Amino acid sequence: MDIPKDLVESCVKKRLEENQGEFASIESLMEAVFSMNVTESAPSLKIASSATTTREKLAEEIQKLRDERLCKICMEEDACATFVPCGHLACCFECGLALEVCLICRSRIQSCVRTYIS
Repeated sequence: MDIPKDLVESCVKKRLEENQGEFASIESLMEAVFSMNVTESAPSLKIASSATTTREKLAEEIQKLRDERLCKICMEEDACATFVPCGHLACCFECGLALEVCLICRSRIQSCVRTYIS
């Protein structure tokens, strides 16, 4: 999907003018771009009638990505525990410490490493 450069620039400029700092992630930038009042930021921009459908698809995709990052055990925290030696990342560190075998491949866990995803 092509997003007009001027729309993204307007969104970033507006955010900086409001002293809200940088966007934490691409998802937050995309949400801001699509929730922005198009007529205020880029009056000459015309969006096709499928814009609502596109927004809904993007919202679903963002939610899917958030769900994929959730701990598969407690479903409350982000997954951040990588198991050694298999390398699977499927749960939060607290839940990972309680496991003896990987919940994906069932191999024995030698150690659990906290992983930071930026």
